[in-house]
Amino acid sequence: MRCDEIAIRSHSYTKLRFRVNHGAIIFFHCHMIHNFKGLAVTFIAAPDLLQKHMKVPDEVTRMCKLQNIKTSGNAAGNAGFDLTGLPQPLLVNRDAAIGFAERVELFWDIGRLNISRDGYNTWDSICVNNAVPIPPVHVTQGDVLVLNVRNSLDVPTAVHAHGIYHNYTDYYDGAEMVTECGIPPGENFTYVIDTTTQAGDLWIHGHVHSQLTDGFRTPFIIHEKVKPTTYDKDEVLYFEDWNERTFEDM
Repeated sequence: MRCDEIAIRSHSYTKLRFRVNHGAIIFFHCHMIHNFKGLAVTFIAAPDLLQKHMKVPDEVTRMCKLQNIKTSGNAAGNAGFDLTGLPQPLLVNRDAAIGFAERVELFWDIGRLNISRDGYNTWDSICVNNAVPIPPVHVTQGDVLVLNVRNSLDVPTAVHAHGIYHNYTDYYDGAEMVTECGIPPGENFTYVIDTTTQAGDLWIHGHVHSQLTDGFRTPFIIHEKVKPTTYDKDEVLYFEDWNERTFEDM
């Protein structure tokens, strides 16, 4: 299943059907305000395969322990699913993948910056390395993106690469309290994202409470190794809705 979006008109519906061909933890939710009103559910696909093939790095469980969050049990009530005891993966070797691919390493310090984004109102926007808007991320298909994150906010944060396939690396999906516990204030965490199997225009955004709405978002462009067509120039234009107050204030 592609971790992407589908628009549904008011008073309408859609049908989704997908084949479970590997284990996965998917946070299925509305990407509008309805998410905060409860329109969300966790899909745990093939938990037996997750147990067999996924090895959760110690750094992931350390983030949980720092916040006194248990690492056993899950949203589905399966008490046998334990983050601390999963065996070594058979299908995914993260270190080997990094060794044979281009390593694109970024360092993000996530904080707040008091600015005016609409030309009228001034308030604290979420920024990366004191930059607003956050610069787009560009890689080439097959690269491994290594995203080193420092949380300089006063609340936890998490980074979600929207649209990325996670083959037994769901702990890097960035959905707080679904696939990870989030990064506590003042802590560091590294996301490792393999782009071998896909290319296209995606985006990266915060996945804790309202951080996406408060500016924590940027395009994530995975360029194809071979151009599908000829063109003179490739430009990324991205637009955003901007409110006069933070989401918490609203």
